[in-house]
Amino acid sequence: MACVRRWRCVQSARTRTPRHTRPPRQSNAAIVTTVKHFAPLCVSWCAYHLSIGFRHLFVYFDDPAELDGVRALLLQHFAAESLTLVAHDAALRLAWSRLELAAHLLPHAGAEVQTRQQLNCRHAMALAVRQGLRWLVHLDADELFFPNREGDAAAHFAQLDADGVETFVYMNFEAVPERVGVVDPFAEVTLFKRSLDLVEPTARARRAVALWQARHEGSFFYYYDNGKAAVRVHPKAKPLSVHEWLPGSPEGMQRWYSNLTTPWRGRGNLEQVVKYRASEARILHYPVYSIEALWHRYVGGMDRYTLKGRVEPPPFHDQASHDARVAAERGGEDAARATLSRIFREKVMLGDPAEVEAQLAAGVCERITEALQRIKAWRSRS
Repeated sequence: MACVRRWRCVQSARTRTPRHTRPPRQSNAAIVTTVKHFAPLCVSWCAYHLSIGFRHLFVYFDDPAELDGVRALLLQHFAAESLTLVAHDAALRLAWSRLELAAHLLPHAGAEVQTRQQLNCRHAMALAVRQGLRWLVHLDADELFFPNREGDAAAHFAQLDADGVETFVYMNFEAVPERVGVVDPFAEVTLFKRSLDLVEPTARARRAVALWQARHEGSFFYYYDNGKAAVRVHPKAKPLSVHEWLPGSPEGMQRWYSNLTTPWRGRGNLEQVVKYRASEARILHYPVYSIEALWHRYVGGMDRYTLKGRVEPPPFHDQASHDARVAAERGGEDAARATLSRIFREKVMLGDPAEVEAQLAAGVCERITEALQRIKAWRSRS
């Protein structure tokens, strides 16, 4: 859903001094993720989330060959009790087959990563119940959970508990690299396109949004813009999609909230079910932070954008993959890489400082440095 929706004016949170160096209060929350090519980013991703107070990380390796090397790397830095690392192997597939009401997903699991993500979420939910966890968030390996400027996940989830929330869908921001050669986006990229729910539709905001739309077929966000979610841990809670969780009880359907207002239209009864609730929390999404990252998305094919046989890639990925394939047919891998390099420089990267300032002044982009500072603070202590 990369279209430009109706804009709603929301006052931005005031900038506060982050508490990067204080030991985090630990929440009773966990994250589940399904990963591939995780090694380059795994330490920063885990360090950030554990440093803001997540108690546990469930990491499922879509390529089981990756697991041993990443496990050794992570256990150099993090306590084993904070991590559950699971390979996509015969044992996991057997566990999937035993999940309640999952039979309709199993025929698609071999070809569709979104299906495997949902099965992994269900598997992780059962583990979270056994561990006595309270909240479970589903993220990808190119996403960070940003609870607030203070980086206090414990305070955020404590407030959800106090207010009786059962599931919460968070708006997402999309990272904008400002140079070529980024290696660790979590520690290097600080510019983000904001959710259009937060953008006041002034003349200069329209101009700033139009820059992105002109770059790619009317799209503002190049990938998804309908957020990711957390759910209260419950044996019957399950993912509705990779973006939403169904609460574990019928009563929980009355306690489903989001700080987004628009993704529910045209989606059955969700428009009546999901209620708006103000929150500073965001998902920071870093989908394409370098030419190499774009190359990995191209060579990964369309697997990650199919669900139950439907092929539904984001428009940007679809076009980039098409252009790279055409170039490869004409000139091989070098031509494909050159094409993706051009696409990255012309459509993804924003290297003009004056344009960056215009985007910030219009409220269309936002500078967020707290994640970078948290990772740097963790590195200085480790």
